Amino acid sequence: ARDARGTIFEIQAGRVDLGACIQVLSQYPGEQEYLMPPLCCLEVAGDPRVENVEVEAGGGKVSTIQVVFMPIRVNVNLNVVTTEELLARRKVLHQAMAKNLREELQHSTESQAEKLMVLLYLRATRQLELLSGDESKADVNVNCFKSGGRDWVCVGAPQSALRDVAVYYEIEVSNPQGELRAGFAGLCFSSNCPGADDLSWAICERGWKRCRNNVEFFGPDSSWFRSGGVLCLALDMKAGRLLARSGRAAAGNQWLEAFTGVIPGEEVGPLIFPVVAGNGGVEVRLILDAATTGEAPTAAYRSISAATSLVFASQGESEANFLDRLGVSPRALMEFDEVQHKHAAMKGEDYNNDHKYKELMIEAVECKVGIAAKLKAVATLVREGARQEQLAGV
Repeated sequence: ARDARGTIFEIQAGRVDLGACIQVLSQYPGEQEYLMPPLCCLEVAGDPRVENVEVEAGGGKVSTIQVVFMPIRVNVNLNVVTTEELLARRKVLHQAMAKNLREELQHSTESQAEKLMVLLYLRATRQLELLSGDESKADVNVNCFKSGGRDWVCVGAPQSALRDVAVYYEIEVSNPQGELRAGFAGLCFSSNCPGADDLSWAICERGWKRCRNNVEFFGPDSSWFRSGGVLCLALDMKAGRLLARSGRAAAGNQWLEAFTGVIPGEEVGPLIFPVVAGNGGVEVRLILDAATTGEAPTAAYRSISAATSLVFASQGESEANFLDRLGVSPRALMEFDEVQHKHAAMKGEDYNNDHKYKELMIEAVECKVGIAAKLKAVATLVREGARQEQLAGV
C-alpha cells in the first residue's frame, strides 16, 4: 500500500559520543549495535528526506512504501552517573552535610580557643580585660585604661576575683576628661557600666555613689578626679563594707563608708573583682599591687595582687595544654569524626531507607550541637572563673 510510511533515524556520533558496541550479543550476523548511555541528547542535524523503498509484501509480491530519513546527532551526557552512584546519591548528600557541620564546628572551636588563649594570658599576667563596649574605642594596656567616644567602655580584673578577704586598690587619674566609675562587681556582672545593676558597686567622678542605678552623694572630696589624682577603695568581703577615700592618707583625707552588703552570693556570683568604666577620653591606671601600709583602713587589708590566687589556674601548664585538656582544641572534633567515619563506611543503598536516613541525619546534627554546647559551657566557665573541679565535670 502506497499510504504506508516508515521512519528511520540516521544517527551521527563522534568518537566521544559513541556508545558501547554490543555486536557480540547480536543475533543477526553482521549487525553492529551500539548501546548509548542514559540521558543522551538527540538533536536534529538537518532536513528530513523522503524516499520510496520497495519491500517484500509476501507471496512473491513487492510493494513500495515511503520512508522518512531523519538525520540525528547524538550527544552523550558526560556527567551521567552510574546505577551505583544513583543508589548512593543520598549518601553523597549526607556526607556533604556532615562536612559542612564539621567545618562550622572547627571554625567555632578555633575561634573559642583563640579567645580563651588571650583571656588566659591576660589573667596569668594580671592584666585588665575588656568586659563590654566597643573594643576600637578602648585602649587597654596592662593596668592602664583609656576610653574614647561618648559610649561607656568597661574593663575589669576578673583574674583577681576573691571572696572572704579584705582588699585594697587605687585608681590614679591620668586624664580627667569625660566620666568615670570605679568599684567592684561580682562574677555574674554583665552590664556595660558598674553601678547600673545590683551586681556591682561604683564611685563616680564627682563624689557620687551608684548601685542598682540609684545615685546618691555620700561626701568624698571630688578633687581626686584631676590629673595625678588618686581614688582609694577598700572592701571587706566578710563584713560587706566598701570604703572610699579621695587622695592618700598623708593628705589627711578620711575613709568614708560607701556601701554595705557587698558580699559574694548566688545572685552576685561566688567572687568579686575590681571594675572600672569610662567615656569621653578619661584615662586612668589601676594600681592593684599598691602598698597598703599606712594607706589601707587597717592592717588586715591586703593589696588585690597580694590576695589574688587564680581560681581556675592551670597550675603551671601552658595555656594550649590547659585548653586541650578541657576539650577546647582540635580534640573536640574527634567525637564528630568518629560519627562521620561510621556513616561513611555504610553502603549507599542503606541511605535509601527513609527511617535509617533520618536517624543518621539526627545523629550527625545532635553530635555537632552537643559538642558546640560543651565548648560554649567550658568557655563560659573559664571566663567566669570556675574552679578546677567545676571544669572537670563538664
